[in-house]
Amino acid sequence: MDTYTHINTKQLICKYICILLMISAILCSCTQLDSTIVTKSVSSNQKTLPPPIAPQRTTPTKTSTATATIPQEPTPSQTNTITPSLTITPSNTPIVPKALPEQLPLPHTNIASPETHLFFNRPILDGNNYPVSHYRYGMTWDGLLAPHLGVDMANNQGTNVVAIGNGSIFYSGNDHIQKFGYRNDFYGNIIILKLDQQWNGRTLYALYAHLDNLLVEKDQQILTGQIIGTVGKSGAALAPHLHLEIRIDDPFDYMKTRNPELWYSPISGTGLVAGQIIDKNGMFIPGHKINILCADKGIRWVETYWNEWTKPDDLISENFVFSDIPATQCTIESTLEGQTISKRIDINSKEITFIIIQHESP
Repeated sequence: MDTYTHINTKQLICKYICILLMISAILCSCTQLDSTIVTKSVSSNQKTLPPPIAPQRTTPTKTSTATATIPQEPTPSQTNTITPSLTITPSNTPIVPKALPEQLPLPHTNIASPETHLFFNRPILDGNNYPVSHYRYGMTWDGLLAPHLGVDMANNQGTNVVAIGNGSIFYSGNDHIQKFGYRNDFYGNIIILKLDQQWNGRTLYALYAHLDNLLVEKDQQILTGQIIGTVGKSGAALAPHLHLEIRIDDPFDYMKTRNPELWYSPISGTGLVAGQIIDKNGMFIPGHKINILCADKGIRWVETYWNEWTKPDDLISENFVFSDIPATQCTIESTLEGQTISKRIDINSKEITFIIIQHESP
């Protein structure tokens, strides 16, 4: 082979190698481009999910029910182991507006000796004998209920109820048919005791209401302290308690009641205060709050009788009563239209202390 031919052969081989290298480079570039396109395509198809929605937290709404729990008065000479409470919820009892002074009975000018009362024993055996403080005779439980014609004593269901004096059973049953209140089925199971003790020639009746068991029959002769029934919540009662009334002359008449706190004897070592809160014209002031501040620092208050439904005693002619105050010195405080009148009194055991407070405001 000559020199020229040898050179041409080498050049040709070099060209082929260069061509192969170029083809290889092109193929590599295409492969990278295709890979890039695929990668971008996959990335573009991925969706970013929104963050999870946190569950909404709902705060429960509290439904409050207005109730009133009645504290028991402290016993000066004994410890009461039963501590029931009476819860009152506004019911369909008619709300009666507060009377104007001229609608109320006029106070007597001559007050008889209050020693003609406190004849009878307490109605509860081995239980609570203190009246509910917010719903004493003539009061309305802060305007929620009609004026009260008796006293309520909160006790456990089944607590024994006893006769406050000697007498005979006038009625033992329910008031589904025979009406004794402002409507039927108001008192539930009731006992009416006709008392042997008369007052100024007039007949006295003790009405026990909202009972559970009735343990006596009509015309049965009864002795003081004899068990006649048990505490319940029949009729319009919303919790176990005894409702006690004193009626004069007519046991059927809802308007013939008098304040029971004037008729049963105070707890040992205590007495009571009764009095008149009157305006400058000498007329009863209705629904008026009075504070009773005593040496034992007990918290005591009462309201004057709300309207003409709640009658004053025929001799004492009061428009408020508060019983079972320890025998000590107390101050009766009454505030009306910015004027406060305070009077000191002595509470004596087993006696009624009478007081008159007259305001200058009408």
